[in-house]
Amino acid sequence: HRERFAAQVARLDAEPDLDVVGSRLRLFPSGAYGEGMRRWRNWHDSLLTHEDIRRELLIDSPVAHGCVMLRREAVERVGGWHEHGWAEDLDLWIRLAESGARFGKLARVLYAWRQHERSSTRQDARYAHERFTALKVAALDRGVLSGGRRALLVGTGTSLGRWAEALGPRVERTVEVKQPPVGARAGEPLGVETREPHVLVLVLMAPAARARWRRYLTDRGHTEMQDFIFVA
Repeated sequence: HRERFAAQVARLDAEPDLDVVGSRLRLFPSGAYGEGMRRWRNWHDSLLTHEDIRRELLIDSPVAHGCVMLRREAVERVGGWHEHGWAEDLDLWIRLAESGARFGKLARVLYAWRQHERSSTRQDARYAHERFTALKVAALDRGVLSGGRRALLVGTGTSLGRWAEALGPRVERTVEVKQPPVGARAGEPLGVETREPHVLVLVLMAPAARARWRRYLTDRGHTEMQDFIFVA
């Protein structure tokens, strides 16, 4: 979009503590992507604040690389882009967040992302499920699972099994759940209350499920990114 650079510069000038600013986007052409990319786009465009972006970093990339404007000093502070055989953009966002960088996103659609079968996103091995999981495990090891903390792994289905295998001995135990209530005591999900030294790692793919669990846990005094974290 011809106004994207100007809009992002204006946002960075207005907020000196902001280091990364993206925008909403559209995918095109309409017949070149499926329901999965449509869900990702809707999720991406719903995350506008630093807090929303930060807490969803281990779900998927919450800021599309092509629509981002960055402060040079923030990128240099973390050593720029790294090559580890996984998604270099999500790796950078995570390291920036770990360094204290702040994120934001313009609520305007200012970027159009062409979809095609030969794109790196679809063809490059760095963007395979297994490599995204390895990237997220490395982030957990530097973050909430550092210092030998262990995980209470909560989720359902094949995703829960995949994460149990990826985390291996870091998992204290695994709890399979269905749809937990937000506040009702009847049917309350047992076995998931956690305090030091264990961290609740929730494998939940659907935004609505994450919202239910976020409310459930915060209402009970748990702190996100400290006592519990969402992954996908």
